[in-house]
Amino acid sequence: MSRLPLGDRIAVASERRLSRALVAMGRRLRTLNARRGDAPGASTLRQAEGVLIQSGKRLGSRSRERVKAAKRRADAAGVAARRKDAVTMTPPRVTDLRALVSERHAADTQLARRELAVLASGEDPVIVGPFVGEVGSELLYWVPFVKWVLHEFPRLQGRLILGTRGGTRAWYGEGIRDHADVLDVFPPAELAERRLDSFKHREPTPLDCEFLSAVTERLGIRAPKLLHPGLMWSGYYNGLKADERCYVRAVHGAAPDVSEPLFGLRSLYTPIAPPPLGELQEVLPPEFVAARFYFSPPFPDIPENRGFATELLTALSERIPVVLLNNGLELDDHIDIDLDSPRIITLAERMTPATNLHVQTAVLAHARAFVGTYGGLAYLPPHLGTPSLTFIGGGPPPFPRHLELAQQIFHGPPWGSLAMLTTRDLDVLELVAGARLAAAAP
Repeated sequence: MSRLPLGDRIAVASERRLSRALVAMGRRLRTLNARRGDAPGASTLRQAEGVLIQSGKRLGSRSRERVKAAKRRADAAGVAARRKDAVTMTPPRVTDLRALVSERHAADTQLARRELAVLASGEDPVIVGPFVGEVGSELLYWVPFVKWVLHEFPRLQGRLILGTRGGTRAWYGEGIRDHADVLDVFPPAELAERRLDSFKHREPTPLDCEFLSAVTERLGIRAPKLLHPGLMWSGYYNGLKADERCYVRAVHGAAPDVSEPLFGLRSLYTPIAPPPLGELQEVLPPEFVAARFYFSPPFPDIPENRGFATELLTALSERIPVVLLNNGLELDDHIDIDLDSPRIITLAERMTPATNLHVQTAVLAHARAFVGTYGGLAYLPPHLGTPSLTFIGGGPPPFPRHLELAQQIFHGPPWGSLAMLTTRDLDVLELVAGARLAAAAP
């Protein structure tokens, strides 16, 4: 906010304090209502709880809009001043932007190394996370960052206590001392509401602090250090400002020698070791395709998409058993498409909030392929060596930089492949597949 006039800064700070206070009061009232149950006056208190929370959120939204408007005014004033002085300025020399971008990345990496060196000193345990953002961001950015940290600072090996979400411990590989799941600390509904402020947060939030307190108490840890996702996100945003494709350009190594590590921009990409199936062995067929279609902005809830997913999975299940990865839980804003067929196996009853991603990981590791909506989950099968065929249709296209990075990583064995198609492409696929079968026939 340093670019804002003093008056706007004071107003924004006041609105933010009041917004946080209103939301906090509403949440305290919600806790009180839960304890009171159906006592007299409970309905009135529940209404008051909702009014406080919504008022606080509206005030926070208004504060953010005030900041944006003030920044636009400040930027416009700066542009006008630069234009006024332009007649006296010497034309700038043409500069090699690649060198400037490289210097920017090097500076960000050096800042990260300084903070990580402090964490690596001593023998204290280090709590990592918790990461409660999108699954795709965790797989493409946060997990590789943690693996890079362990590679660059070996003294942290065996000292990290991982803050997971939904049973993702297997994603992080070796070097982890212990882990604790946020869904063992917070009820799913509360986490779903509060994580909206923590998707790409650069500073610890109240949610992080409460999780840290619960973990230290549960594990009996004194004075732990914290490796927060904000360290990764700060470098991420700085990198995108310099070059939107910085993560894609930075991927190097492993080709053609797959035994060498695959490095990127403060990232180390390695496949995920398949977790054991355990009791899932009793219900999974020897060969199957895993599937999960859910609605999202690139794949909205429209009749065409419902019909597409239903017809595709029904036809697929006639050739090979299909295992649905729907979890039956309200953990985010995704709505799964359910199907009822004797050749379609569902596993929702075997998933809990704290294990749902662990179960999906184990199933995907043993699947012949994954078919479903393009989104964060689509990046998981290739980490396990499983091909991922995904679809979008009827909505705005997703950000291309995430897909481009994923395909740059999954360029060959031991990774699985990743393809994103539109729902209109299926007819072409059927045509090509039919021609191939005809050519192979005797």
